[in-house]
Formats: sequence, C-alpha cells, structure tokens
Amino acid sequence: MTSLEDIYLFRHAAFRDVAYSLQLPSDRARLHAAAFEITEHAWGAEAALVAAELAEHARLAQDGASPGDAEVLAAAELRYLQLAIRRFKERAQWESLHQASVRMLECPGCEGATRIEALSEVAGALENMGRRAEAVDAYLRLAEVARAQGA
Repeated sequence: MTSLEDIYLFRHAAFRDVAYSLQLPSDRARLHAAAFEITEHAWGAEAALVAAELAEHARLAQDGASPGDAEVLAAAELRYLQLAIRRFKERAQWESLHQASVRMLECPGCEGATRIEALSEVAGALENMGRRAEAVDAYLRLAEVARAQGA
C-alpha cells in the first residue's frame, strides 16, 4: 500500500520537474552557474565530497554561458568528474563510477591520458558490475585508443 509520504514525495518531485521545465534554458543555465559557484565556495577545501553535484552544475551551466565561461565551466566539470570518479571507486559505487566515467568521455577536453583514464574506469566499472561482455568491449576500445595514442 502506498503511504502518504510516498505520495508527497512523488508529487513534490513531479512539481519540481514541471517548475524546472518551465524555466527558460538561459535562466536554468544561470541558476546552475550560481549553484555551482555557491556550492564550490561553501564546500571550499571539502568540495571533493560534492564533486558529482559540482560537475553536474558545471555541465548544465555551460549551455547559456559565453564561450570563455563555457570553457572554464567545461574544465571545472572535467576536474570535478575526476574527483567524483576517485570517490566512487574508493566506495565501490560501480554504477555511479560508470555513469561519471561515461560523462567524462563526453566532456570537451577529455583527450590523451585523461581519455584513456576514463575508458579504463568505464571498463573496470562494467567488470565490477558483472557486465562481462560490455567490459570486454570497453577494454578492447581502451586498447585501441591507447594504441592510437602510442601509449
């Protein structure tokens, strides 16, 4: 049987999603940029603890940013994804590690050794989740990219 709390949580999430979708994309991007700056400042030296959230805000803030700001936000997203990936790996949070690593591969600036690192994390996460066939494909892709880069 559904509890009142479950109904409240569902409705709250539904209202939140509708309110979010009603915002203009440029307004959403500005709000994410503000959330990124506030969160980064508030957590300071402990920002690694909320690295995944910071990476997400940096990604979503890029949409409405000037080219210069978008480049800075893209670099911040990549940096915080790397921190989040380390944290997920330490905690054996394989699904989160996989998602963050896949996102890292989509980031501008994810090239060279950083790309190899992300591919390695994708493959390792898949293996740890028991998704062997996908892990083998990921390891083969990793080897191909490493070979192409002369690593």
